[in-house]
This record gives sequence, structure tokens and C-alpha cells, in this order.
Amino acid sequence: MHRLDPATYPDVLAWRNTVRGKSVDFSVEDFVARVFELSGRRLKGKSLVFIIDEVGQYVGRSDAKLEDLRVVIEGLGKESKNRLKRGEIVAPVWVIVTSQERLQDVINTIDEKNVKFPRLLDRFFTVDLSPEDIREVATRRVLSKKEEAKPVLEKFYRDSHGKLLEQCRLERTPIRSDITEEDFVQFYPYLPHFINLSIKIMDGIRRQPGATRHIGGSNRTIIKQAYEMLVSERTNLAAKPVGALVALDDIYELVEGSLQERRSDIAQIAETFSDDSGWALRVAKTISLLEFVREVPRTTRNIAAVMLKSIDESVPIHKVEETVKRLSDADFIKETEEGWKLQSAEEKNWGVERRRHLNPKPADRIAILHDVIGNIVADTKLKNYQLKKKNFKVDYSVDDARIGEPGIIPVSIKITDSPSDIAKKIEAVEDESRIQNKTLFWVMALTPEIDDLVAQYHASHWMVEEFARLAAQNKISNVERDSLESEKQERSRIRSRISDKISEALVQGTGIFDGRKK
Repeated sequence: MHRLDPATYPDVLAWRNTVRGKSVDFSVEDFVARVFELSGRRLKGKSLVFIIDEVGQYVGRSDAKLEDLRVVIEGLGKESKNRLKRGEIVAPVWVIVTSQERLQDVINTIDEKNVKFPRLLDRFFTVDLSPEDIREVATRRVLSKKEEAKPVLEKFYRDSHGKLLEQCRLERTPIRSDITEEDFVQFYPYLPHFINLSIKIMDGIRRQPGATRHIGGSNRTIIKQAYEMLVSERTNLAAKPVGALVALDDIYELVEGSLQERRSDIAQIAETFSDDSGWALRVAKTISLLEFVREVPRTTRNIAAVMLKSIDESVPIHKVEETVKRLSDADFIKETEEGWKLQSAEEKNWGVERRRHLNPKPADRIAILHDVIGNIVADTKLKNYQLKKKNFKVDYSVDDARIGEPGIIPVSIKITDSPSDIAKKIEAVEDESRIQNKTLFWVMALTPEIDDLVAQYHASHWMVEEFARLAAQNKISNVERDSLESEKQERSRIRSRISDKISEALVQGTGIFDGRKK
């Protein structure tokens, strides 16, 4: 302004000083009027197009901005229609908006009643573009290879494709993890299916409670991630020798800032397991990201399959198994129906409380065993004995305590606490069977695995009963309620395991009738 009108603005700061502190009222009507005034002055005979790139980052944080956008679009539309009728313009003003994700997914977090977004959407023609080609885009923009490099990667693939296909295969998932030579060269240093995993991880991060309203755009796209994977100081894949691969815990390094709730847990794991060459940290980071990919169960096999760091290495399945056990024993992770998951502080407290009940009293232990055996022998094939087209009910007892309904044919199951005591137990039962010579005796031995399962079931059952009682009184938190549902599933799983193991022990048992082994 000083250069344009030095008489009015004698120095470079004069104009700024005159407007400083003054508020400017600029309404939608003012904006629309200025749009047509300026375009008419400079673009006679032409139409104006506004392009709003990544609109989700603008409206994704505020429902007020969502409403502002709608009002502006309506204003431009109405004025365009009126001027077009009067012949003042050749075409209406067009507004084109783009978003890397479906805007509905972003808006859901701020427009809970789903009222404002449909009103905005009515002002647009919508075109949904699938994100499936992001693999191709990422390849061309970041992961494209020089012609002289392709034969090197092709040789790597030919030399190791069998191992890659077997070791990096994901189990029990619809996500394809097969690797062709073309895909290997195209997506290296990523394995081809890692791009899809990355897309699902970023979508899951955006959906987590308390997350940034919109994760995408310049700072969180897969394209940006691929670039950072190559040049970031935390990963720096570009500086590593040919054959190095992106592991899932490498991706964690680039998205850690969006995982506020996980960072303290990961830091605690790093401090607790500082002497294990980083394995606990790597496994924990991998599990934390796989939790965002619902299609991939977090089995030990799948965890190991996404942790391969180099083509020359083997998938660290045994190392992962050892690490998972140590993390579980320390209550940092727990096993669920979907696989392993990191535990929050409240979930850890649940585990501490649960461990207090891992030593059942002898009476509780006996009750669990009798209950399980009772369910096993309640099977129709075991409960009834058929002779000459007649059915006779079997009368079962366990250590002289009747289980189930009374019957005609007496069967007495005798339990010994250890396989090493089975011979002595059989000898004692042989003497007893000579006295009760109309009773069939069956001697079985428990195993350390059965003992452990009984203890686990006792603890799980106590937690379910106690917290179900508190839940009925509305005295538990949301996390405890989730833990309760998870514990119910765990109790059922343990119960099934006990039944399987006791069934095996029964099959391996010894029958005795009238002093003779059968």
C-alpha cells in the first residue's frame, strides 16, 4: 500500500497500523457478491470453479464449519441461479470438494444426530472413489524402482519366494498375503499386503475414542507413510541393504504420535524388559497395531509373520512365542477370542484381582472336577447301557460321591492326583472291587495341565460371579464391564479345555471289576 499510495501511507507499516484492532464484518452475502463482482471484472464469458482439497480436515473438527460450508454453497447456488436467469453469467459457480475418506465417516464424530451432513450433501453431486488404487499411487509416487534395480529384486524373489510365501502367510483371515514377483518388486521394501494393513491401521486409529477427528491428508496418508518409512530417522529403510523389509513395528514408529493411550504402556514394557534385545517392545508394538485390523486374528503365528525384518531371515515364531508368554505373565497382554491384546491399567487390575483366586480350596477343586465329569458322563451314550434292546441307566459316582441321576448299573470313578500314583491307586481299588463285586470301577489320573486349568477356571468363575453381581447393582466401570464379557468367554474356553483333558484322562484310565483289571 505504501508503494501504491505513498501520500496516504507514508511508510510500510502505515496501512497495517490503520486496520489493526478493527473488526471486519464479512457475511456470506458479502462473500457471494464479491465472488461475482471480481469474476465479472476479470473473467467475462467464463465460469468460476472453487476446489476445496481435503475438506475433511476443514469440517472434521467442528460442526459449525460444517454449517458454514453449507451456507456458502447455498449462497453461491442461489445467486448463480438468479444471475443465470438474467443472462449475466454463462454458467453457475461450481464448488468441487475432495476428501481422502468418505466424509460421512469423518462427520459421524461431530454430527451425532446425523442432521447437518445430509443437508450439506443435498447441495452436491457425490462421486465415491474407491481407495483400492492407493497401492498403485503409493508405488508410482514413492516406491517406484529404477530399471537397473528391478533385476536385483527379481533375483531376491526367485531365490526366496518359497520361504516368503510360507513364512509371511497370514492365517484365518480374508486378507490375501500371497506374493507374486511383480508385486514384490513393485511394493518393496513393503510386502504387498502391508499396504492394505496400513490402510486398515490408519482407519482404525482415526476411529479410536479421543483420536484426532480427521487423520489423513498430508501428514497421515499411506503415500506419506511410505516416504517417511524410507527417509525417517526412526526407520530409514532407504539406507539399509537390499533385502531389508518393512516390519509392522516399523510402521508403529511412524504413527506413534496418534497412539497416546498406548505410548505409556509401550514405554513401561520397554523399561520392564530392557534386557531382551527389544523383542518385548517389538511384539507389543505389533500387537497394538494389529488390534486395529479386525480381519486378522492376533495369533502368535500372525504376529510373527508381520515381524520379518529381512528376506535373509526366518520368521521369528519361537522368539515371539517366548516373548508373548513373558508379556502375558507380566500382565501386559492377555489372550482373547481375537488373539492377544495389550492391557490397559484397569485391565491389569482385573488380572491382579483374578490371580488372587488361582488357589482353590480342596472342596472347590473337587466340586469343579465332579461338575465337569458329571457333564461328560451325562452324554446319552455314556448314561445308558443297552442290552437285548433294553436300556439300563448307569449310576455314576466320583470318589464315592454320586453325580447325575441314579441308575441301575453302578460305575465308580476313582481319581488319583498324579500319574505316578496310578499303580498304587489301582492296587487299592482292586481290593475294594472284590468287596463291591457288582460295581465297575474306573481309575483315572489327573495331570499338571488339568490342575492348572482347574485353578484358572476357579479364578475366572469367581471374577464372573462377583462382577456380574456388581454389574447388576451398576457398580462397575465400562472397562470392567468389557472385561466381564471377555472373562465370560474365557471361562467358557477354559471349561471346554478342562472337559477335553479330563475326557482324555478318562479314556487313558483303567477299568476294574471284581478285583480284575479290564
